[in-house]
Amino acid sequence: MRDFFFENRWCHQIRPLSWLLDRFAPIAGWTEEEMEEAREKGREFYAVKDSMDHEITSVSPKVGILFYSDNEMSEPLATK
Repeated sequence: MRDFFFENRWCHQIRPLSWLLDRFAPIAGWTEEEMEEAREKGREFYAVKDSMDHEITSVSPKVGILFYSDNEMSEPLATK
């Protein structure tokens, strides 16, 4: 289970463990060498993720829709 997070192997992961460590640094119990090792794995994570994102978007374009509402209904619709 430890490798799952320390090696950035979760398939739905958006950011590496190093992002979390840097966000809440300094963290008691973590040496600077351990932090640097996590940062190196984070750089590898971003390199792989960027290449995968590029392959996915270049192969299968996506379509989206944007809907805007002020969340106010007209009186006849709201009373029904």
